[in-house]
Amino acid sequence: MTPEAREQAYKDLAWRNGPLHLSSPCIYSEVMEGLELKPGLSFLNIGSGTGYFSTLAGLILGSAGINHGVEVHPAVTEYAVKKIRLFFE
Repeated sequence: MTPEAREQAYKDLAWRNGPLHLSSPCIYSEVMEGLELKPGLSFLNIGSGTGYFSTLAGLILGSAGINHGVEVHPAVTEYAVKKIRLFFE
């Protein structure tokens, strides 16, 4: 990690690298509160990108919930699959 990247790591900023994009953490928290997700509900994320938001939703929905993400960029989908596998290892 570069010194510049390390300095930015704890700031509430969006991040982009090519087709990969993460919104700032405050955006995710505001949207999650607004959705009022509960275990067992359904969630559809169109333009799911890295899968970060879908993962947060899935943790709330639990095994009884339905969680689908749709992403048109194959490289981004591959990235998301790789990261979710690492997350659950």
